[in-house]
Amino acid sequence: MIGRFRASPVLMTACLALAASTMAQRSNDFQFNILTNQRLNSVMRCHEVESLFEYDLPEVLKVRVPGTPEHEVVKNYIVSRLNQLNCSRWNITQHSFEQDTPYADIPRTRFTNIIATLDPEVDKRLVLAAHYDSKRTPRGFLGATDSALPVALLLDMALTLDEKLQNRGLSEYSLQLIFFDGEEAFQRWTATDSLYGSRQLARDMEDTSLLSVGDKTALQAMEAFVLLDLIGAQNPTFHNMFESTTNLYGRLARIEQRLHDSNHLESHSQPYFVSQQLRSLQIEDDHKPFLERGNSTHTHPTRFLN
Repeated sequence: MIGRFRASPVLMTACLALAASTMAQRSNDFQFNILTNQRLNSVMRCHEVESLFEYDLPEVLKVRVPGTPEHEVVKNYIVSRLNQLNCSRWNITQHSFEQDTPYADIPRTRFTNIIATLDPEVDKRLVLAAHYDSKRTPRGFLGATDSALPVALLLDMALTLDEKLQNRGLSEYSLQLIFFDGEEAFQRWTATDSLYGSRQLARDMEDTSLLSVGDKTALQAMEAFVLLDLIGAQNPTFHNMFESTTNLYGRLARIEQRLHDSNHLESHSQPYFVSQQLRSLQIEDDHKPFLERGNSTHTHPTRFLN
């Protein structure tokens, strides 16, 4: 897309608008609370893109390999930002565990997933997720799109929307943000050397009381799971990859079109969210352990997958 947001990237505002809406997704029977023009404009006015690049991105855009001091700094920054949210409505959880890795210098590594849940007593959750670790390379790897920017987007979105979310009162649906640790492989990507954080979290959300609500496990409470990864380069395109989430994907596409029609986008010649559905790509990413358990929404620019 040759598109530029006047106040914020289009994907950022699509997530803002989606999170600000009341929605449900587990079958293909979605229900949305469409934002009025007044509320949409209010969401647009409450954020300036400069804050994203001035505050959150520089603090995350570091070499952040699990088990290193730099990784600990980034983890603590994410937690500190989330702790600025209204503590009476948000629950901040650090899901820590240790696991063997094939890397000789750090054979036993401690990982920490970070989960922020708005109104944890609500049993229907929209989940937005990204991983915050970076890949181990000899020269060091910043991972701007993989995935410092998605992490910064989620942090900025949460702080931007917090006041508006507080004002809405208790709703039937809630918001959960997950920052995965250990997505990257230490040596070579395999089923056991990758996705450390998401594999462990999906297991614990299914098999234990971690973040459970009522008679639902945390996994059962996920009405929609949206993973942001490899986002930040120019001209990305996002395809619908799961038939079960066609309506949710269509909602994102309509939000983008509405932003264009209301003159909130500039130079908008080609959409991010395209109509063509891709079903043959098997993507290895943090959504996979949840997909295997029935959750199937994924936001991943297609050109990185080719």
